Formats: sequence, C-alpha cells, structure tokens
Amino acid sequence: MLREAVLYEFGVDHEAHKTAGETILSAALSSGALFCNELTVLERNQDPDLRTSPQLLTVRSALSSGLDALAESVAKSRPIEPPAAERLAALQRSLDPGEAAYASTMMSRYRDMESIFATLGPIA
Repeated sequence: MLREAVLYEFGVDHEAHKTAGETILSAALSSGALFCNELTVLERNQDPDLRTSPQLLTVRSALSSGLDALAESVAKSRPIEPPAAERLAALQRSLDPGEAAYASTMMSRYRDMESIFATLGPIA
C-alpha cells in the first residue's frame, strides 16, 4: 500500500523514493519465494533427509548468516557484501545430487535477493 502511495507524493528525491519502493517490493517477492520454498521443504514429510542432513544444515546456517548480514546492510544503508562465494560453492559440492538441487534453488533465491538489495541506495 505505501509503495503505491509514493507515486502520488511530491518533494525532494521523489524519483529515488519511487525507485526504492519498487526495489523493496521486488526484494519482498524474492524473499517470499525463498521462505515459502524453505518452509515447504521443512514441513514436507516425504523427504526427511532434506530437513536433517548435516550438510544442508550447514548450507542453511550459511544462508541464515547471509540473510542477517543482508538485513543489517539494508537497515544501516551500507553496501551489500556478498558472502564468500567459494564457501557456498564448496558446500554445494559436498552434497549428494538431491540435496544439491535443493541447495542450488535456495542459494539462487538468496543471490536474487542480494542482487536486488545491492541496487538499493541510501534512502533519505
């Protein structure tokens, strides 16, 4: 609702606020997809290994840390610093094919959020 209201506001940096609203909406939609996918897997009983695999718990922990850092960067208007790509790639290589497909989807959704937020400049 507030994102749509900015279209009718006037004042300093109107275009910047309009762009920021669009960016925030895109990030919200991407984060919704990430969390929906994660919750679906965690609630599904058909494949308990995806919930309990030590390797996937490590991937989830890395993504959780990345999300915390991403949120802090946005809240403090600091540049987005991506997590160590080598670490995520090494984690993914240690997974079996079924786990790797799941982890790849989660990491891809995280990277989408990261790239969207990276375009968000400081909001006055």
